[in-house]
Amino acid sequence: MRVQPVTNCEKAVILEALKIGKRFDFRSLEEFRDVKLVVGAEVGTAICTIGNTKFSNGCSKCRNR
Repeated sequence: MRVQPVTNCEKAVILEALKIGKRFDFRSLEEFRDVKLVVGAEVGTAICTIGNTKFSNGCSKCRNR
């Protein structure tokens, strides 16, 4: 997967936020999102939530053990 380069405008916003002690999304440097990990009923499955972002995963190799 190729990562897009940061534009000059994006770079300026990020640097300005850091100068005032904020992240580029303007949370403070000590402010963290809630993290929640739920292990699924099936072997090798889980749901991870970080803030409003949810990710679920299953590992097929784990199920064959």
